[in-house]
Amino acid sequence: RHALEEFLAAACTLSERCVIVTNSVRPWVHTCVRRFVPSILAMLEREGPADPDEEEPRLSVVYAREIAASKSRRCSRESHVRAVLHETRCADELTEMLTKAKRIAMKHVAKTFYSKYPGQTWKNILSIGDMEYEHMALQEVTFRRVAPARENLRTKALT
Repeated sequence: RHALEEFLAAACTLSERCVIVTNSVRPWVHTCVRRFVPSILAMLEREGPADPDEEEPRLSVVYAREIAASKSRRCSRESHVRAVLHETRCADELTEMLTKAKRIAMKHVAKTFYSKYPGQTWKNILSIGDMEYEHMALQEVTFRRVAPARENLRTKALT
């Protein structure tokens, strides 16, 4: 618990924005934090939609399958990822779906963060996760990015 508190505090101090991108279903992260590490609740944003007048929190939670489902409804070229929980899928299909959901959510978070002013370039993205698809999703975000020549995007995925 103490190590997690220290890690998140350091990450939030060193970065303008830290995001937990999860393939779990809302409100899993907040439920786990309340049960196992309630001391970091204050670091997380509220579960509901953010108040537009509030400053963006440094640590927030993004539910990847929600983002992927909303993007697929709006943009058929991105994916046909559905936030269906009880479908029977083989392991490869599940990995593909979870990778795609993470990729779409990671791209959304990075694009939102790095669009504060015109011409802003992407700089650093760090992904820490326990599954290979987190690494694959970050690679896909990087490889698919059409970036200006002056951009020097650095990524690191720890699994």
